[in-house]
Order: sequence, then structure tokens, then C-alpha cells
Amino acid sequence: MNIDSQECINEKRRTRMPFNVPPKESRRKQLLSGNLKRLTELEHLEVLGKTFPNGCLFRFQIMADILDMDEAPNFWEHLHLSYASYSWERISNIPLADAMRNSMLLFDKIHHDDLTEMSPLLHHSLIYGAVFNAEFRYRYTNTDIRWYQITMQPRRDGHWMVCDGLLHDITTRKKNEIELSLYRRALEPLIKEHVDELKAAKEELTTIKKELERKNFQLHNEILTHMKVAQQLENCKKSENFN
Repeated sequence: MNIDSQECINEKRRTRMPFNVPPKESRRKQLLSGNLKRLTELEHLEVLGKTFPNGCLFRFQIMADILDMDEAPNFWEHLHLSYASYSWERISNIPLADAMRNSMLLFDKIHHDDLTEMSPLLHHSLIYGAVFNAEFRYRYTNTDIRWYQITMQPRRDGHWMVCDGLLHDITTRKKNEIELSLYRRALEPLIKEHVDELKAAKEELTTIKKELERKNFQLHNEILTHMKVAQQLENCKKSENFN
């Protein structure tokens, strides 16, 4: 119930103090605001997670003080998985309970070269709260190497940096891109060979054209010369006949 004002009487004077009295339900939520807020966020993530059939939503946390250390590559072991949507185990092939106890189970499956490349970028993202986006190879099983894309947004929450994001399986797309790249590489020498042949043919045609133009000019001059000589002979005959 909302009250615009309440009569407050003291020993010296009578005053009017405007204020709002929160409803009973609101007071109960305020007492449990921390847990309810967290529950609402996780429920929202769970709903969003169901819209990504080839991915899962997650939340990692890390103490902000750790990020101030100079040894950036070692921060991976301090990232803790605090939430993952229902598709986590299917995407990562790691039981959720195990991953929450030890997040290195996930990071150890990332290709070493990709992890090394990602480390300074993620460290920068965690310090400055910038969006982090990367693609990496992931050892799903000993014989199954997949491609994943990770996107997350770090934010400060007290002494913690909280990272909500999406882990997405892009194996099919990457395989298609790799196959297309290999196909292009295979075609490049063939295309270059044909281009060189066309260039050579064009140069040959240019040479033939110039030779034909030269011969045509020469023939034209010869014809003019013959015509001039014929005209001179005709003039000579006319002159002899006249005499």
C-alpha cells in the first residue's frame, strides 16, 4: 500500500513527513534481494541458453586482485565456472560438477597454440571490461578435434570480475571454410597457369596485329607507287601521241 504522507507528532511540533511504505511482498524481496537477483539472472540465462542449440551460456568468475598480477598467463587457473546452461555437458564433454570444481578441465582441452594466443587478449578484456571474442580448436575426445567460438562480456561485481558469455560449436562452419581455402589453394596454380597462357596468347596476337599493320602499310605504299608509275606511263604515251 502506498502512502503519500503520514502525520508524525513529537513533543515540540507537528510535522508532515512524505514517504513510501513498500508493500509486504516488496519488503520480503528486499530481505532476499541478493539471492533473488542471482536466481533471476540465472533463470534468464537458462531461457537464453535454450535458444542456442549448438552452444551454451556460462558464467566465469575471477578475483579482481589476481588480474593486477604481472603473470598474465597464469590467470586461467583462477577462473571459476559458477554457472552453465543445460547444454554444457553436450558441448564441452565435461560433467558440469567437475568443471565447477576445476575449470582447468576445460582450458586444458584447448589447443596450446590457441590458448597461448588468447591469453593476453583475455587478460586485457578482463582488466578493461572489453568484449572478448575468439575462435579456438578444442579436443572434444582424443580423436575428435572441434572448433569453438567464445564470446563474453566481463563486468566488475565488488571484488569479482564476472564474465557472462556464450560458447558456440562452429566446427561445421570452420570445416567448410578450411575446405574452401584448400580448394582455392589448389585452384590458384591452375588459374595462374591459364592466366599466363592468356597473357602469352594476348602478346602473340598483339605481335601478329602489328605485323599485319606493317604489311598493310607496306602494301598500301606499293599500290600507290604502282599507281603513280602507271599514271606517269599514261602521261608519256599521251605526250608521244600528241607529238
